Amino acid sequence: MAIGAIALFRFADGWDRLMIVPGTIMAMVNGTVLPLMCIVFGDMTDSFIGDSIQTQNNFTNITFPVSNTTLGEEMTGRG
Repeated sequence: MAIGAIALFRFADGWDRLMIVPGTIMAMVNGTVLPLMCIVFGDMTDSFIGDSIQTQNNFTNITFPVSNTTLGEEMTGRG
């Protein structure tokens, strides 16, 4: 048996009908904001990756002194 949209709410009182209106509006807002947040967080993630790549490139330009001693020898002072 098929039930129409009007028959579905035949037992709803005034408070129920009043709550349906903001619920419907909030559902539409949620449906609009969710894709926008995906775009915002995607751009934010891309900026993190870009900064990470830039930081890695800065570290590759640094020259470290060459040492023939091991870390243990340097720590004990026998190097």
